[in-house]
Amino acid sequence: MKKVAIDLRGLNYKYHNGVNIYTLFLLKCLYEIKNIYPFHLTAIGLNKKTQRKLNQSNSYFKKVIDSHLTTSKYLNLPNLNNFYTNFFLLSKYLTNKNLLNNNIQKFDKVILPQPKILNFHPKSEVLTVFHDIFGILGYNSTGIKQRILENKAIFGSLVTHSKQIWGNSMSTCNDLQEYLKAPPSKIKLVYPALWQNQKIAQNQKKTQSYYVAISGIEPRKNWYNLILAHHYCNQTFEGFDMDLVLIGRVVDSKYYKKLQKLIQKYSINNIEFVIDAKDSKKNQLLSNCAFTVYPSYWEGFGYPILESLAYDKPIITSKISSMPELAKDSAVYINPLNSKEIATAIYLLYSDREYYKKLVHNCPNNLRYFNQEEVQKKIKEFIFG
Repeated sequence: MKKVAIDLRGLNYKYHNGVNIYTLFLLKCLYEIKNIYPFHLTAIGLNKKTQRKLNQSNSYFKKVIDSHLTTSKYLNLPNLNNFYTNFFLLSKYLTNKNLLNNNIQKFDKVILPQPKILNFHPKSEVLTVFHDIFGILGYNSTGIKQRILENKAIFGSLVTHSKQIWGNSMSTCNDLQEYLKAPPSKIKLVYPALWQNQKIAQNQKKTQSYYVAISGIEPRKNWYNLILAHHYCNQTFEGFDMDLVLIGRVVDSKYYKKLQKLIQKYSINNIEFVIDAKDSKKNQLLSNCAFTVYPSYWEGFGYPILESLAYDKPIITSKISSMPELAKDSAVYINPLNSKEIATAIYLLYSDREYYKKLVHNCPNNLRYFNQEEVQKKIKEFIFG
């Protein structure tokens, strides 16, 4: 029986971000494969609190994971917490620039749902999933510890030691070749997907007069220009009557305060923040909104675009990086640096009903490019190929 390990350290992050959504999706795919083609799956790096939470909230989790290893135990180290284990990994890497280690447990396959530094047995075959590389391009707004662990040298070593590299968009695949010199023979384009059995909480009420933006609250997501655009609509377009609902988690508290001050400065009274919304609340807001806005400066993928397609909601999004690749002809494209251009797009979807209906009609066809069967096929090929 194949011995497979999956690095789940990222799930210890307390917030439900796009990478964590992807990791849970990957585990569901592994569960479906395992029901037909048995293998032994070991989870690496998941703390006990997160284990308990996942066992309670996901019925498949106990069934798909056969055993757990702390990161330190996987590395044959004393029982260390994640901080000291990461410090060890980084120190060792800086000393010999090598991620291979004969003294750690050997697995046939090791899956990294995100590119985190780790050691591998020389006989283990590694799959690393890259969601983006904007951290090494200067777009990363995460903390200093995260930036140390996500740098060009470490990413480059993961590329070197991986049997396969998955990019979650063609944009990311191109970036991997351009900036990390990843061999094209290693790279596979594998789109994430929404789980096909996921129930979309459609409300039968008439679509309400508001639109939503969903993301972490940080500068890269560009809510500052979105708020300016909404204010411009309020002041400029006669008859414009829409609320803006901002759904997110606070990644950068200074930026969040900056947004609040901007709203206060212009006395904007039709913007609402919904912080740390549960999925049920987010689904309800998506179900009843008119459209969504995703004006990010850079995205490797962007789950909010898929969610918008799943709810048959047109999207206003940036005409850069992966966003046109995902939204296709279900979107109005804007320059994220130009708040007036964003405002014009908002008013277009508000005022032109025929154009709006055309974009709605295109949503289901565009969603079909992102399906779980294709992901499961690629995982099965990696494990058993």
